[in-house]
Amino acid sequence: AHGAQYGKQRLLVIGTEQTPLPEQPGAAREMLQRVSLQIALAPLSLAQTGALLASVFGDVPNLALVNARAYEHTLGSPRALLDFLQYLVDEQLIRYARGAWTLPSALPEQQLPRNAAAMLQARIQKLSPLCRQLLLLLAVAPRAVLSREELGSLLGAADESAHRALDAALYELLALQLLNSDGKSYTLGHRAAGALAVELASEPALRVAHVQLAAAYRRRGGLQLVVAKHAFAAGEREPALAELLEFLRGAV
Repeated sequence: AHGAQYGKQRLLVIGTEQTPLPEQPGAAREMLQRVSLQIALAPLSLAQTGALLASVFGDVPNLALVNARAYEHTLGSPRALLDFLQYLVDEQLIRYARGAWTLPSALPEQQLPRNAAAMLQARIQKLSPLCRQLLLLLAVAPRAVLSREELGSLLGAADESAHRALDAALYELLALQLLNSDGKSYTLGHRAAGALAVELASEPALRVAHVQLAAAYRRRGGLQLVVAKHAFAAGEREPALAELLEFLRGAV
């Protein structure tokens, strides 16, 4: 958190970051670390996770059971807790009907994910092919920021039907908190899910994602090193070398 005074107005800037932090923070992060008060958030207690679940589901039967099982599997991590609840909803162990939630009266171990990776893998595998393609596109470059127009162009959305499908896929990924958006551009919203999406992807799918990113950055201009990185990753050595040579000519 960082406080500042602008004329008669006081401004408080609060930011969060997932751990572990990058080994080599960028200049902007280093500046914020110097001028800000850093607070490490402790895991939630069993009572706190219970309060969070009650705020989501209301005072419904079996809330204590689900809370106990959720706490066992997430150890008070808010992100892991939400992933766990999403898994239960996806598997229809938690249901919503007629304006109310129904929680299970039992949760045997065989119905639950082995670990956080298993939860994320189940979520990714349930995504539509277009959602998986979008997730992978942003996962192979976790810091990439791509506009709606760029995504439509890269995925070949040429008609109204294709654009509707793209918007539906983006909405689904936002609802699942796998992507973030400011209303115009999109970034990866879940680093662990992104890393798992890359791990699960086939080599051809990874090459396609790198080719698409190289094309996006080439259109922006002035990003030869980034273009070369993705071209090399896609196995396109000659275009990658051409981008490096262009960068070196400009640097001389």
